[in-house]
Amino acid sequence: MLRLAPLLLLLFAGCQRPVTAVLTYAPAPATVGGEESDRKITSGDVVRTVVVLEQRLRDRNLPCRVSSNTSNQVRVEVYDEDPALVQEIDRLICMTGTFELRIAANSVDHAELIDRAKETEEHVVRNDQDEPLGWWVPINQGKKSAVLGLPDLITRDIEHDGRTIVELLVVDDPYRVDGSMLVRATPAIDTNGRPNIAFQFSATGGRLMGALTMENLPDEISGQSRRLAIIVNGRILSTPAIQSAIRDRAEITGDFTEEEVQELANVLNSSTLPVRLTRVSIGRAGDQ
Repeated sequence: MLRLAPLLLLLFAGCQRPVTAVLTYAPAPATVGGEESDRKITSGDVVRTVVVLEQRLRDRNLPCRVSSNTSNQVRVEVYDEDPALVQEIDRLICMTGTFELRIAANSVDHAELIDRAKETEEHVVRNDQDEPLGWWVPINQGKKSAVLGLPDLITRDIEHDGRTIVELLVVDDPYRVDGSMLVRATPAIDTNGRPNIAFQFSATGGRLMGALTMENLPDEISGQSRRLAIIVNGRILSTPAIQSAIRDRAEITGDFTEEEVQELANVLNSSTLPVRLTRVSIGRAGDQ
């Protein structure tokens, strides 16, 4: 066995595919309401991002390895010389779909926010301590008629590049449920046979989603419903009424085609990165 050891070591080394390209990424600043926040990106955020990226790339059988360094950068080693494959890996890493769940402002619960929103043209509405109370979010163009037909939603029209954009006022909350709390989103079919999106929260996400929806159940006296603003890629997609507490699982229903549902699932799955990444460099292994 001792004589075979060098041979076995040689065979093992020969099985290791050489690194042909190295991609490096840096964390993008955290944001709240579309504006940069003062929350610092931690090494724990980066490590969790590496874990999610590893799974995303492994699901597609891509020949690469993901790691982080002491500078909180993400490093991807690629074991294939095909430029198209390197571009596909880069695309999957830079895919920056965003997903947020917020409460839509209403005149009963959010009078101060609404009054202050009327006094400013700013995107984010703040209190006297300069803390955000809420912000305006554009409504997805294709879903505008469905959202505007609902009662007691606070909207405004703004002009941008010669176009009128309709925005909805949403509330800042302490729970901040977003895509980093999703486990997975998948295309599904609702009880009426229509395409929809089913998604599952992590344990943390389920706890926070449960607290958010429990706080915003229908009013026991008037019966008025509060509405959940589903925000995908910075646009309001729908505003369903909250009828009961939602915890580990939920669905997005609406007038979707199968193609829209698949694309939406891709966006939601890309939003699961705890940290958004920006490309620093792409180079050959020997250049690093």
